[in-house]
Amino acid sequence: MPIFSDDFETGEIPSAPWTGEVDTGNYLARGTPPHSNTYSAKLSAAPSGTNNAYVHVTFTQQTPVYVRAYARFENLPDANGEWLQFLHLGLAGTWFPRTAQIFNDNGTVKWRFRNFGSGGTALGTTTVAPNTWYCVELESKATSPIYMKIWNDSGALIETLNIAQAGYNNPDSIRAGPTSTGDGYGVNGYIATAEIDDVVVDVASIGPLVPPPAGDGAASGFQGMARDLTLTLRKPFSQRFPKFSPRVIA
Repeated sequence: MPIFSDDFETGEIPSAPWTGEVDTGNYLARGTPPHSNTYSAKLSAAPSGTNNAYVHVTFTQQTPVYVRAYARFENLPDANGEWLQFLHLGLAGTWFPRTAQIFNDNGTVKWRFRNFGSGGTALGTTTVAPNTWYCVELESKATSPIYMKIWNDSGALIETLNIAQAGYNNPDSIRAGPTSTGDGYGVNGYIATAEIDDVVVDVASIGPLVPPPAGDGAASGFQGMARDLTLTLRKPFSQRFPKFSPRVIA
């Protein structure tokens, strides 16, 4: 069993065990469309460098920890240097050093993995598309490197970003939704909106849903990568044991 999992099917945000923080943002339970089933969490923060609109959950402090979530972005950072940070793994009340972001790099929006506290940052090469579901997984463990992986909605791995582990390697909480450190998504009035769905926290890598949902109400029950299935084909009984033909002795 995972440490925690939720896909926001209560239709209310935040609802237990989630709590939330909204500075000048808002929550909207029904995403359009949700990644699976009926609801996703749609979270929107107003254009300011210090505004938040996120949900938060805590669990027993431990290492290693992995968090997997599906994310979709209604609008993208439209100026060089703007970013939206949408998924965090860290310690409640202190740091959220493992941070998944999308980042405008001279007009192209890419994936970025940032470790606050150490300053470690890795910028990807894959272009982020708006209104498209992606699977994102963050890793936290005691040894380096740690990763951020991104899959498309068909389950194909499209990006792996590695940074050095540098402290705060025993997390006890996650945040999902737009948050800022004062110089992030609020630059140039960017209104940050992220949709989050199918969140899982575990002590091992989780990976994408397999197979991916076919549409509303068609979510898969699998919570990890597909496993090889080997079939052993046996010969029919008649071929393994030929029919006995008695000899006639004259």
